[in-house]
Amino acid sequence: MKPTAINRIVKWNQERGLDQKPFDLVQEVAFVYSEILELTGNRVPNHDQYAYDFISKIQNPELSLSQEDIADGFGDIIVFSIGALHKLGYDPEQVLNLIMDANEKKGTYINHLGKIEKTQEFVAPDLTQAKSK
Repeated sequence: MKPTAINRIVKWNQERGLDQKPFDLVQEVAFVYSEILELTGNRVPNHDQYAYDFISKIQNPELSLSQEDIADGFGDIIVFSIGALHKLGYDPEQVLNLIMDANEKKGTYINHLGKIEKTQEFVAPDLTQAKSK
């Protein structure tokens, strides 16, 4: 049986040791914010560092979230993202699998922000294959 996209994402993180790094809420939210910058056409120079610095500045230092609160927030991001893909006429599972196919070719170099860097040979996935409508 073929693994689900979520299983592939977990395995990809495990193979690169990303799941062995301590959880850093600012870093994880900055990863999401960096993608939002790209999505909205606001790709600033060093956007990953910019996202990390921005989230570091706006996070409430008195914030006290439980692990369940954090899981709920990231889970909601996934739900909204899958809904948006569906509204655009894409098969979300296929989109994630195509992205993982491309990610598996990225390499293993982890930058100072904890993100896998793309190599020169990286090719973005052709998501037209996931169009369902």
